[in-house]
Amino acid sequence: MSELPIGWVDTTFEDVVDYVQRGKSPKYADESELPVVNQKCVRWWGIQEEFLKFIRQDQIETYTEERFLRDGDILWNSTGTGTIGRAALFQGLKAASRAVVDGHVTILRSSSAIDPSYLFNFIRSATVQSRIEDMQTGTTNQVELSKTAILKTEIPLPPLAEQKRIVSKLNTLSARTATARAHLSH
Repeated sequence: MSELPIGWVDTTFEDVVDYVQRGKSPKYADESELPVVNQKCVRWWGIQEEFLKFIRQDQIETYTEERFLRDGDILWNSTGTGTIGRAALFQGLKAASRAVVDGHVTILRSSSAIDPSYLFNFIRSATVQSRIEDMQTGTTNQVELSKTAILKTEIPLPPLAEQKRIVSKLNTLSARTATARAHLSH
């Protein structure tokens, strides 16, 4: 990476995430108390809940506590041509108080060294998205973003206060862009 401002460090995801795990492939039911976030649900703006699936009731007890989604988790599509690399910052669901992901989505849970919103914005940046093709393995329609590739991803890390300032600025700019697009389309 390039020279960084004072207080910033070059690091990798391995050093700033406490938990990186792909979901399990569940046995599905038409309805249950535990929804499954699949790659179709994962959108840059959040979770599209109408695409949620559900785990069979008898399978719920096979999930350990760390597999249940937490606010601030980053959900990163890890398979499939056309969807690999798309991510969402998880901020809960309207449909349920708990959820898990399927085997096509990887959960990244940030450590206290990094703001989850900063990590999410970095993942959706051109810096990372332009490298998705190089990070994936496999053949057409069977591509995969491996845990190893995720953990080796480099990230410039500012101090926490600076991360929050950057996220705030990005949110302001995104809101302005949305407003401008709305005015243009009107």
